[in-house]
Amino acid sequence: MKQANTGTAQTVPLLDIRGLRTEFRSDHGTVRVLNDVSLSVSSGEVLGLVGESGSGKSVTALSLLGLVPRPGRVTQGQVLLNGRDLMTMDERALSDLRGREVGLVLQDAMTAMNPVLTIGQQICETLRRHLGLGRAQARRRAIDLLDRVGIPDPGRRVDDYPHQFSGGMRQRAMIAMALSCEPKLLIADEPTTALDVTIQAQVLDLLRSLKEEMGMSLIMITHDLGIIAGLADRVAVMYAGNIVEAGPVRQVFKAPVHPYTQGLLASIPSITDTTKSDLQAITGLPPDLAALPQGCAFAPRCPQRHTRCETDRPHLIHHTAQSAAACWLVDPPSDRAPNSTSQTTEPVRNR
Repeated sequence: MKQANTGTAQTVPLLDIRGLRTEFRSDHGTVRVLNDVSLSVSSGEVLGLVGESGSGKSVTALSLLGLVPRPGRVTQGQVLLNGRDLMTMDERALSDLRGREVGLVLQDAMTAMNPVLTIGQQICETLRRHLGLGRAQARRRAIDLLDRVGIPDPGRRVDDYPHQFSGGMRQRAMIAMALSCEPKLLIADEPTTALDVTIQAQVLDLLRSLKEEMGMSLIMITHDLGIIAGLADRVAVMYAGNIVEAGPVRQVFKAPVHPYTQGLLASIPSITDTTKSDLQAITGLPPDLAALPQGCAFAPRCPQRHTRCETDRPHLIHHTAQSAAACWLVDPPSDRAPNSTSQTTEPVRNR
């Protein structure tokens, strides 16, 4: 079967995810929380990963780095980082890669950091583990990193414990730790959660400036579409463990194709559209992953559903060279059977 072509001249992406599946065993049987997820990230690019809570965003990040907690496991797919398949690596090789080549900023900095070790000790541990620095050299670099992310008086605060930092400062310390070895790729999982809007803006400005300074790629995981609009180059929308729409941010936000993306954008308040008096909510609830409907997972909540949506699972279909949506509203390609329920695993790449 012919796969979707996204352009003529394509460079090899820094990160290439192909057909990733992750499952958890439960009392209700095996639950597939990621279903054939395919994405790519180019060098220096910012990819936004958005969707409701439970859509699979954080599990995607953990699956890439072999950090899915038991009883979860990755059952299928490839994760290519500079051409190397992370899924074939053992735990020791992955441990060497985490922090050194891929940095991870977790949602809650207070629970992600060890409460009985100082901020400096935790940064130094990463530096000594991956760069082989001595104690004094690692400490000096830790102080420099804290200064780089805007921590005041870093020479003194390096010996503080996480509980002595405010929420915004803890998040900055997490970013310093993730960037300590200057990775090629940074994954930021809800880095602005529980922060007030002023601190959120500071953290986002910090990520933007560090990304430009270091030339790294960034995957920004969030439910806040405003963050993606101001930071990302491309966006991928997740629902029930699937990518349902992907493409350049401006294109997706200006003309969303999938009804779920349309619903997310319609639920955002506007200060310029005076005709928008009431916010539009997406009716219903996200599906139970242990009992997904036969066809489109969004069909029970979709105002535009028709008979085929309830019986056939849609696949990602390119409606432009760089954008795709998993929805039967998009005309299927001529070389694909009209009743096909397979989903292409071709990533939506940037040309």
